[in-house]
Amino acid sequence: MTEYTTPAYLSQDEPDEKPMTQDEILMDEADLLAGLLGDAGSDREIPTRMIRIKRKGKVAYQFSVRALSPEENHACWKKATPIPKDRKKEVRTNTLMFQSLLIYTATVDEDRKKLWDNPKAQEGFGVLQGWEIIGKALHAGEYTAVIEIIDELGESSEDMSELGKN
Repeated sequence: MTEYTTPAYLSQDEPDEKPMTQDEILMDEADLLAGLLGDAGSDREIPTRMIRIKRKGKVAYQFSVRALSPEENHACWKKATPIPKDRKKEVRTNTLMFQSLLIYTATVDEDRKKLWDNPKAQEGFGVLQGWEIIGKALHAGEYTAVIEIIDELGESSEDMSELGKN
């Protein structure tokens, strides 16, 4: 039987703890499965964070964002990365579109309807789709800050802080 050594970047046993035996691991199978599956399929609360955009020292508008699933993130990437018919051409992601789609998708439904999908706002910015407003409304530094917050929300599990410890 080959032993697997946990890489240093993953949580390891404390130095004074003895490793579990195979019998202990098998006895704990129900707990292991519960930990692996977590609350999959349940109606767990999705963390959100309020974003306040300031202009001239005052809050101009605000909206809440949530974490994105890997599938949502991938869907945003696919929309922003057209695949050329000629496979020899380089595939390029439209970064502004990708980031706008991430923010658009992560915005909670209620705020998305009020801001990005608001017909008056779309007309005022001269765009046809809600995600296009984001590219015109946010400044470069704000883009980065909002994307970082969305990423942080996706990593909000209490156990994630343990993952990077040596």
